[in-house]
Amino acid sequence: MSELSINTSWLPGYASGSGPVPATEAEIGIVCSGRVLTHIDDSWSKSVRDVARISAYPMALWLAASWWRLRWEARPKRENLDLSWRMSHELPAAGHGYTWPAISFESDGESIGIRSRPSDGPHEPVRYLTAFDSWIDTASFEREVDAFVELVLARLDATKVREEQLCSLWRELRQERTDPQASNVRRLEARLGFDPDEAPEELLDRVDKLASRAGEVAAGEISIACAGPNAQHGIQEVEDFAGSAGIDAHIRPNAVAAPDPAATPGQRGFELARNARRAWGLGTGPVSNETLGELLGIGVGAFRDPASGGRVALAIRHGRPDHAKLLFRKRNEPGLRFEGARFLAAHITASDSDRWLAATDAFTARQKEQRGFAAELLCPIESLDDRLKGDYSESAMEDAADAFNVSERVVASHLANREKIPREWANFD
Repeated sequence: MSELSINTSWLPGYASGSGPVPATEAEIGIVCSGRVLTHIDDSWSKSVRDVARISAYPMALWLAASWWRLRWEARPKRENLDLSWRMSHELPAAGHGYTWPAISFESDGESIGIRSRPSDGPHEPVRYLTAFDSWIDTASFEREVDAFVELVLARLDATKVREEQLCSLWRELRQERTDPQASNVRRLEARLGFDPDEAPEELLDRVDKLASRAGEVAAGEISIACAGPNAQHGIQEVEDFAGSAGIDAHIRPNAVAAPDPAATPGQRGFELARNARRAWGLGTGPVSNETLGELLGIGVGAFRDPASGGRVALAIRHGRPDHAKLLFRKRNEPGLRFEGARFLAAHITASDSDRWLAATDAFTARQKEQRGFAAELLCPIESLDDRLKGDYSESAMEDAADAFNVSERVVASHLANREKIPREWANFD
């Protein structure tokens, strides 16, 4: 997995006593997976270089203040990106009048996604040039952020600048990270979309009660799916939905070889589906409604009747782990089939103690694994490739979606994830 590095070289000319911002002006280069994210065209100096001339202090302050949300908060759908999320995840929020690169960070719980985009304005005096998307190990993120903030604090000390905000914020953060109880609260607040100490106490209590009913894993996934100012209402919707009648299922036992745990979530899902196809004798062709129904232990009518459209889809186990009530949320046959396949992935990867299994729209590692599994189970990449024969036109992918009884989005995203087509062709969220 990619590594992050923040390279800092202090600029000369600091005037003593003028404060932490000028004291920490520097040339800063941000590099990820060998790509320079601070590659810059500076019309003022008529130069193209790999470092930004900015102050390290605002960046360190922003990283410290946003740390819990950067580390644990997943990205919502693009249309749901609000000001609170952007202020906590997009580097330009560091402010102080500097021109920052358009770099954003998001978490899936296991790794940190880094997204860099070129500057919008072609006539701006300082333009960042790099377009880049990658994922880094959480340890790399924590290590580099820690080193950067500590470096800024050391610079302030060396220049004899009195500064309390960053010092106290960083001291408190380091203490919280070593305190299991405080860490659990901060992690939950971040997953719900709140800054530290901003989540209502009754909301935290509600999630705690949900965990005792549904299991810690399901409560976490549901919290993320409902994150935001209306989280309490969303969780109430899910709990009400859980009381619906649903469809009784007897899910096939999870005798499937596990994938490489070091792989990315989507790759794990892909490998797990391949292992499942072999274990269940499914061959390489499309999966019929009858076969999918047999795997789930339900009738084929479940894939033809529109669901109730809940906020999340749920498999609620009762008695033995392979007996469950399925609560679908999609409203068309391809969507219901895809959701059914996600239930199979959730069942295979869950522990026997997990009581609710949630399939959501969130961008967490668990949900990515489910989606990777469902795409390969229903639409095996080799069979899809054989059918398309290199024709990735819109009409060809529509025909393929009909043949495998999946949505066109599933076909496009599956091809993009297997690097058959550019990711932008899939129109990802």
